[in-house]
Parts: sequence; C-alpha cells; structure tokens
Amino acid sequence: MKAKRHAEILSIIQEYDIETQDQLLDKLREKGMKSTQATISRDIKELHLVKELTGQGTYRYAVSERKSSLNVAGRLNNIFRESVTTFDSAQNIVVLKTMPGLAPAAGAALDGMELEGLVVMIPRKGAEVAHISGKNLRDVLEVRRALEELAGELACKRMTEEEFRLLEKANHKFTSVLGSDDITVIAQADEAFHGLIYQATDNERLIQMVNHLREQMYRYRIEHIKDRSQRRVLVQEHQEIMRALALRDVEATRRTIRNHINKQEISVAKHIKRQEKED
Repeated sequence: MKAKRHAEILSIIQEYDIETQDQLLDKLREKGMKSTQATISRDIKELHLVKELTGQGTYRYAVSERKSSLNVAGRLNNIFRESVTTFDSAQNIVVLKTMPGLAPAAGAALDGMELEGLVVMIPRKGAEVAHISGKNLRDVLEVRRALEELAGELACKRMTEEEFRLLEKANHKFTSVLGSDDITVIAQADEAFHGLIYQATDNERLIQMVNHLREQMYRYRIEHIKDRSQRRVLVQEHQEIMRALALRDVEATRRTIRNHINKQEISVAKHIKRQEKED
C-alpha cells in the first residue's frame, strides 16, 4: 500500500503544481486513495520531496535533484525492516528469517549498521549489537544538539500554520501512546514530532545531515524512553518547545531544545553507568 501511494504521489507532483499537503491529500482522494496528513508528512520525508519556486512566484513539491545521494544506509535499514519476517533466539544467538530473495539486502543493511556504529561484524560468526558507550553517546548528541538548535531557529522563522498544526497533532499522538508497552511505538511518535521541526526548516542540507544520524539518534531515544519516569517529562518539554515556536522566539526555542537533549544525555549516561557496573 505504501509503495503504491508513493508512486501515486510522485505521479501527482509531476502532473500538478502541488503547494500544500492538503492539496496533495485532495488529489489522492480523487484517485481513490485515503490518507492522513501525518502519513503524507512521513511520505514527503521518505520521498525526499522539497519545495521549489515556480514561474508564478508560488512553490510546488518536487523530487530533490540530489535524492540519489541521500542516506543510502537509512534506505537499507528500511529494507531490513521490510525484509525480515520472523526471528528465533536461543540465549545470545538470534536467527533472522527474510522474505525470499531479500537475505542479501538484509545483510547489506547490517553492513551499513556497522559503519554507523550500531553493530559489530565478527568474521564467520555474524553480527553483534555494538556496546553503548558514554563517548558514543556524547559524540552523537553533540551533533544532534547543534543540528536541532539550528533547526529550531530556522523553524521559528519558516514554520507555516499548517506545519504547526501538524506538530500539535504529533505531540498529541505522542501523549496518547505513552502508556503503550511497545517502546518502538513511543519512540516513533517522538521521532515524528522532531521530524516535523526538521521539515519546517525547509533546508534540504540540514535534513540530509539529520537523516545520516537518524539510526544512531533513534538508539539513544529508545534508551531514554525505557525510563518510564521520563515519559511525562518529555511531553512537558515538547510543549515548551511548541510554545517557543508559536511565539517565534528564537532564543527560547534554542534553549528549550538544548535542555531537552541535555536531559536525554544525562538520563542515558546514568543507564550506561549502571550497565557497566553490572558487567
């Protein structure tokens, strides 16, 4: 269904000048495809669509000219998620089963994860999940902090009313799933919230840099959310970020984002130290 919708979206933006997500939704409905703004927002991100200026002084969605160079590892990881059907485990060994013909793609994705520091490949044995270290945490979050503060500043200046409404909906969705036992559902809702801020920057290079770090940031996001005591705090921090964005207050936005990431670093660092003591 997703692949068909993506193909339809690409066809629509080639045929029509689509300036807003609402217009894109309307065209999809005309073609008999139901969707939501949250889904369309994710589709735009996954397809690496950008807004380009038309000859009439308006903007339209278009495929990035540099799409082919964007985040190959990230696309392989998506293939990994889609290709693995089941897994069996015994003690510290996990055997993955994939759809027919997709085992090489899953293996290539694992190789890509090694480059990103997520797994360690051991000759003739397979792959091991890379140990989370304090230095890796610091390295990743230093870069994330710098990028997200900049994203907040640009979003203050460029975020549209439609994008802000989507951000409010994303935070509502995040709040609604906090009680879930599935940590990945919560992490994905949190990722969607921050992804909308990146999208609102309308800066393709910034989004490209964030995408390169996406998997590593996701790993620490998961570790942070495991601490149930932090979940309601995250909602409050999201609300503080939204208030600063609504006021177009650049300094407050940068400060709230910085504090948000600092608290994540402190929380995950404590978890790492506890694990090191147990080991």
